[in-house]
Amino acid sequence: LSPELVEEVFFRLPPDEPACLVRASAVCKPWRLILADSGFGRRYREFHGTPPVLGFFQKDVSFFPISALPTAQPNDPRWVPLDCRHGRSLFAFDPAYRNVVEGGTVGLIIWDPLTGQGRRLPSPADDTLGVLRFTFSAAVFCAAQGCDHHGCQGGHYRVVIVTTNQRQSVTSGWLFSSETRAWSELTSVHHPNVEYTHNLGAPSVIVGDTLYFNIGGILKCQLGTLRLSMFEKPIDGNGRLMTPEDGRLGFAAVVDVTNLTLWSMQSGPVGATGWVKLRVIDLKRLLP
Repeated sequence: LSPELVEEVFFRLPPDEPACLVRASAVCKPWRLILADSGFGRRYREFHGTPPVLGFFQKDVSFFPISALPTAQPNDPRWVPLDCRHGRSLFAFDPAYRNVVEGGTVGLIIWDPLTGQGRRLPSPADDTLGVLRFTFSAAVFCAAQGCDHHGCQGGHYRVVIVTTNQRQSVTSGWLFSSETRAWSELTSVHHPNVEYTHNLGAPSVIVGDTLYFNIGGILKCQLGTLRLSMFEKPIDGNGRLMTPEDGRLGFAAVVDVTNLTLWSMQSGPVGATGWVKLRVIDLKRLLP
């Protein structure tokens, strides 16, 4: 077969099993040249669209691969997973091996699940992240503007951490850039009527140029202006931030034990925003 036809065959190898490409590259030198070409990866992603999921993390730091591709394992019990996005994982690191959720001085580590390479981040305050202690959340994301995140592994990234002083009812934050290797301080927000909920490892949501955390109320982090603001959830109690099909900010919560209710943040005719109920799913009809 001509190299063009061989490449067409390689395009049809399943993306959920990247080990197929690894084995194919070991067959002969011509095949390796096709697979190692920088343009092949781009065309392969365009052919399949959404990149595959290689695995998932549990809070005990175990990484469970769902692909035959061998992935590195963060087997250090001092690491606690905080976030995973755009091919990067963010961990809290406790050098004294005290449980991070019980308080203590911690650091942050960016980890690449494919290569197993980890990098400690400098601290935004003094020489340790002792200010984080217990009431903090964090997120990692790609720094490239307009990136489709299908192939930004190894590029620049950003990290946001937000901490809450419960006694003063003030939440502060910092933004880290891998390009400058420095932290920028975000504005603080005062919220006396919000009771902080510990959500270590709960997923954050990015909508456009805005990052959202669920920390009792919903914390809005405007990445362009580095401003923080707080607004209420659609319902009291536990729930998760999400992005519905319309691409807006969403919220999901179980109501009355068996009903999963979904909301979407939408703008009114005069520019005001508010929560709109999208649908109610009866879990009794879905679960055995």
